[in-house]
Amino acid sequence: MYYLHKKRVFQYIFLFAFILSPLSSHAQTSPYGNRNSTDAQDALSGKAGAYSPPAVYATKTTLNPIDASGTISGTFTILNNSKETVGDIKYRVELLEALPEANENEFVEDTGRLYDSVLSKEIFALLSGEEKVVPFTYTPPAVPAGEYRISIQITTSQGRDLGWDTTNVSLQGTADSFVDLVPGNIILPEFPDEDIPSTSGPNVSPNTTFSLEALAINSGDSAVTVTPTLTVYNLSTSKGALQTIPQASITLTPKQELEFTIPVTASTTAGAYYGTVSLMSGATRVSPIAEYRWVVRGSSGAIISARINKLFTKSTEQVEVSVDYAGPADAETTIKGTLLIEVIDANGVAGTFTVPEQLELTDGIGSGIAQVPLTRDLVGTPGLRVTLKAEDGSILDVYEVAIPLTDEQLKTLVQVADPVNTDTKATGSKQLAFYLLVASLLVGLLALVLHMHNKKHSTAVPLGLLLVLSTLFTITHGVLAAGNGAGIEVVSPITFIETQTGWGDLGNKPVIEVFINRPFHDMKVGTYSKNAVPFEYRIEYGACKNAIAGTKILVRFDKNGGKHSNLTGSGSSDWKQILARTFRTHNCRSHFCVISRSGRAKLNLSALNAEAPDTTLQIGSFWVNNERKQVDVDSFETAGYYIDRKYAHIVNMWLNFLDPPTITPTPSPTLTPTPTPTPTPTPTPTIPTDANRAPWAVARMSIDNGVTFSSNVTVTQGERVNVRIAAGSKGGRGSFDPDGWDTVGKGVSVGGGKIEWNNNLWLGEPRFEKTFTNPKSPGATEMNLGDKIFYLAPGVYTYNLLKITDAGGLVSNIGKVTLTVIANLTTPTPPPTPTPTVQFNPGGFVETR
Repeated sequence: MYYLHKKRVFQYIFLFAFILSPLSSHAQTSPYGNRNSTDAQDALSGKAGAYSPPAVYATKTTLNPIDASGTISGTFTILNNSKETVGDIKYRVELLEALPEANENEFVEDTGRLYDSVLSKEIFALLSGEEKVVPFTYTPPAVPAGEYRISIQITTSQGRDLGWDTTNVSLQGTADSFVDLVPGNIILPEFPDEDIPSTSGPNVSPNTTFSLEALAINSGDSAVTVTPTLTVYNLSTSKGALQTIPQASITLTPKQELEFTIPVTASTTAGAYYGTVSLMSGATRVSPIAEYRWVVRGSSGAIISARINKLFTKSTEQVEVSVDYAGPADAETTIKGTLLIEVIDANGVAGTFTVPEQLELTDGIGSGIAQVPLTRDLVGTPGLRVTLKAEDGSILDVYEVAIPLTDEQLKTLVQVADPVNTDTKATGSKQLAFYLLVASLLVGLLALVLHMHNKKHSTAVPLGLLLVLSTLFTITHGVLAAGNGAGIEVVSPITFIETQTGWGDLGNKPVIEVFINRPFHDMKVGTYSKNAVPFEYRIEYGACKNAIAGTKILVRFDKNGGKHSNLTGSGSSDWKQILARTFRTHNCRSHFCVISRSGRAKLNLSALNAEAPDTTLQIGSFWVNNERKQVDVDSFETAGYYIDRKYAHIVNMWLNFLDPPTITPTPSPTLTPTPTPTPTPTPTPTIPTDANRAPWAVARMSIDNGVTFSSNVTVTQGERVNVRIAAGSKGGRGSFDPDGWDTVGKGVSVGGGKIEWNNNLWLGEPRFEKTFTNPKSPGATEMNLGDKIFYLAPGVYTYNLLKITDAGGLVSNIGKVTLTVIANLTTPTPPPTPTPTVQFNPGGFVETR
């Protein structure tokens, strides 16, 4: 018997379509296909259910001292917090940029970059609630000496990311030279005016050519020659590389930043693709990894997950199997398909079931539960093979996994058959279990919260609990409730549609959401210490193009203890607020979009009553850019304005602290060791993990009334052009602060940060004569310099245009624009001779304003 229910939830690309571009009614008006408000409502409403990835996390990572060869070894724990056996677990070891240590009860945003990613070969199976300690070894690549993070990212062979855990590591560094690499936009010929972020997954047609932008930054004192290299994967690294394509080598002079593009020819096979760009010196990577994603249009399909819910082993008994699947990723193509489910073991196929109906395959995720009858007794450990075919019989995907259960696990898992009824009907996903982190189908980046490990942002968002998505990774989830599958949602936010304004274009997605990756809800006693509770979060909120977006996140706990399932607690509650953070951004290119931010903190709950065995941690997020007249949010008690209007999302997490009784061990005889000489230690330089980092300035110029901007422009001697200059994203990655543009004490938009322009175009040593203090974004300082005529002799000239200073006083590189002057076939009129008493601009042009 088979019970099918279609869960209209969408892949990673769907969410980016809403985040970064207006809704479309037909395929060619958007690089993201047909995704409209009706689809959104079907996908994200609780009525239709939601796709919930297995609640599998990485925890308790420990590292041993690095050995002489530079190899890192250690252990971590895999925790299966779901209610089913998960049998296709793998992990990646990733090297990430370090984050500053969080001070007590203080947020740190996750903006770290990805330096390396290695997929494990082992496959694990865990029963519901089971933990497994896993040893690992990892050899880092050649990177500069400094502080980094090792991240253990749980994933599957299909590239669906689950939970993650990170720990800091100090590397001595073996890189002679290293070049920073920042991903830019994806450039599609059919959408030349669209800013398409690198991991947003736009649609491309088979066998067509598009381009990937990137920015290389040589901050060293020596020239370096590197080879940009593109590696393309099917969906994620889990399935292995499809091709590796070296590009022409480039040479970077000291302190030079260089934008370049990589042409890509799309595959002839439809599906979701993942690309990485690295800068290579011989066989050595000498840069971080820049990530990109795109979707090739056409008929495709994928088995997202197949799991054994109930295992029986005797002939004629039925094994209960759940299957999640999806069709074409482009949101333009709809096809029919068939599904074959097989239970396998060491001797081959032991049971078969064919879904009796044709399946409609779209970018939504379908899910069903089948009872697969065994034709013989199972031998050894079981496995699954699921085959998805198109209507014409062509194979879209084959998912095969052996579930490596131990004898003890098998003994625990095997069911005793009920001769009366072995059927279990599928039900919609109504539990307060997970956020929708469906991004995994296109990204292989969602973690059960967007780090999403915010690689892209660790970082994902940037989207394990899924971050966001980075990935990560990443940014991309639906409604239902928060809290890692068990947290309690006490205030639910209004959706964009329910605002009954223009916001409705963003569909049935909440106007504000907070997702918690750490701590885990209601874990056993001793999991967390009162004075050091880890806190990792992701927050998403609506923004519009012509106003500063804002949100506030507050965290508090009940000093008197108690597990509360409501907003106010009990009559004896004494709430103590320990965290408050406001976010303000202005980077929405579309009319409306969704902003995603993530980070972490270390919470001190030592004020908890010593007699209290547990307490409730309450996390609230408030949408404060909903009206022109905003109401400040100081605490939960004064936040009625937002709660009444459902401009808030508040989640409760239960923490258990009562320590178990201490057993005093019987003392052992004390042995006096023979003393050995103490060697003189080699001094190790201390590298502060919370050090401020200087911003990067990227200057661009337009000579065609702002239609196109570039760091390399060409003019004809003596001809009039309109000159504009910009520091933001204009066809590529704009200026940025690696600590976050809005970070207090380190960013640029607060605390006296500034952008300075050489707006009079002085050649040679720049004179910065225009200053923007606390600019809300790099793009907010764009300037129209008016019409100008350049009379410079034909040749190449460099304008030192832009300088950025952050709140901590660190100064950026000088953003430059290269101007090439070509000869005019007609004789230009020379500029007037300046009056000797007036200082003139030696920039080689005459203003015509």
